[in-house]
Amino acid sequence: MIYQEKFDLNDSTSDYFSKQIDILIVGLRDDRTRDERCNHVRNALKDFKGSVFYLGTNETAEAFEYEIRDASNSLLDKQDGLTLIPGLKKFLSLQSISSASVCIDITCLSQPILFLLVKIFLSEIKPKRLFASYTEPKKYLKVSKVLTDDEEFDLYDGIVGCNYSVPGFSKINRNDNEMLVAPFGFERQRLISIYENVEPKGGLIPILGFPSFVPGWDLTALYMNYKVLSDAESEQKIRLCDASCPFGIYELLKLINGIYSHEFRLLLAPLGTRPHALGMAIFATKYKDCHLIYDFPIEKKFRSEKVLKSNIYHLSGFID
Repeated sequence: MIYQEKFDLNDSTSDYFSKQIDILIVGLRDDRTRDERCNHVRNALKDFKGSVFYLGTNETAEAFEYEIRDASNSLLDKQDGLTLIPGLKKFLSLQSISSASVCIDITCLSQPILFLLVKIFLSEIKPKRLFASYTEPKKYLKVSKVLTDDEEFDLYDGIVGCNYSVPGFSKINRNDNEMLVAPFGFERQRLISIYENVEPKGGLIPILGFPSFVPGWDLTALYMNYKVLSDAESEQKIRLCDASCPFGIYELLKLINGIYSHEFRLLLAPLGTRPHALGMAIFATKYKDCHLIYDFPIEKKFRSEKVLKSNIYHLSGFID
């Protein structure tokens, strides 16, 4: 049995988790020193004595770079221009992961790196214990000048495009019996593009983050995606899942897979919240007949303002 453990990271729990974590993995971004959410988990772990691994990648997720810093933020090591595969696995193999408790802060981490870390930690280089963390935003930045109703929020500079080869997961051979399962967020174009690219014979099962981080965000997501939901005739297929819970979407995917896997191969498109992306990566690692596909969006700097709350997820039960 996999225990589903989700905790608030606050003043009453920060001391405990500071002592439970040996390695904290954080996104390496140019704006991380100025983005409150990127630093919130690290700053909340006031008594943390371990190492911080900052990991970043390029737009196509072919290369990666890292920095290692100690608890006082002194730089211990750094390198760039490494190939993501097999470079990330080789880097982790040198870090004594098997004797460490690792926490992946997914807040500002590149999602291709997140997918690959999940695959590595659950089935290849296994830590003593595995946690993840996520800091919810109070507010996303809106488009300053709305000329059309295409997008309301200013979240991305562009999208590389749909790819059937996600780092760490096998490239799929397309067939006619596919069903697309996709959590969706505020970005209208992402779900439209992937749906039109895949053209799934089994249709689309959309997953709406509800409860959402902030009341009303679920309604915004529905409004922004109403056209593709209508075109796919999937309005009656919408499933609900707590926007902040990777465990909830993992269980929902188990249910969907149990119903449809005898007829369709599931293609999983993690377009919604990062906790949903985490849950989908875990599921794709455990259920190898299901496949991740991704569109590699180029995220804007300073996408959000202020911190709502931070969650810690205990994932050790998923380690093989």
